[in-house]
Amino acid sequence: MWGINEFTGPRRRPLYAHTDNSMELITAFEELGTVHGTSTPEQPQSNGRAERYVRTALEGARTVLQQVGLPAQMWPYAVRHYALATNIAIRHGSSAYYRRFGRHWSGPMHPFGCYVEFKPPRSLGKTRSKFGPDCIPGIFLGYFLLPGGLWRFDFLVAPKEDFDSLARGTLETRIRIFRVPEVVRDTEVPSVFPMGEFNRETRTKIGIRWGGSPFATPSTSRSEERRTRL
Repeated sequence: MWGINEFTGPRRRPLYAHTDNSMELITAFEELGTVHGTSTPEQPQSNGRAERYVRTALEGARTVLQQVGLPAQMWPYAVRHYALATNIAIRHGSSAYYRRFGRHWSGPMHPFGCYVEFKPPRSLGKTRSKFGPDCIPGIFLGYFLLPGGLWRFDFLVAPKEDFDSLARGTLETRIRIFRVPEVVRDTEVPSVFPMGEFNRETRTKIGIRWGGSPFATPSTSRSEERRTRL
């Protein structure tokens, strides 16, 4: 039920829902008092529209991750960013975002995985020199949305040094992701994707094709190396 309320937002309740007979969703919609329809059991084609939407989101997120060079564990952020980009896209004078909130998207358009700079939160600033720069290099991971999908000017970023450590195999903890009120990017020049550039250079050196792990390691045997280069 939490996921449904997160999607619909406060003071909203879905009037009708159609699912694939998932017991969790059936229970949640019954508790919400929502009229609920189901597709034919064990017949995916009877739920074709939902299956198509899910596939489109997966393909979009997968493409984004491979193009910008981020690891697969960033997929939740890639999916959300792809979904938001689809919702704010204006087609025939309107968009899903406009139909939901009554206004078009007015925020900046930052590509997923691009280089930005941000002012670190106080928890991170304690380990930094007082004479260092106010902003640090970061990787843009999307927009922080309130329940219901409304954006209130916050961004999601991760320090670039965390991805650098992950690529080198020296990251001791998980990637730190921060919610910040402002990011800085030079919009007069093409966006830079640091991890994409790093992975292109690395793949070229060790002969790994696109489509594999963004942080793949060289093969240990000649036969494996030949198969990788085919």
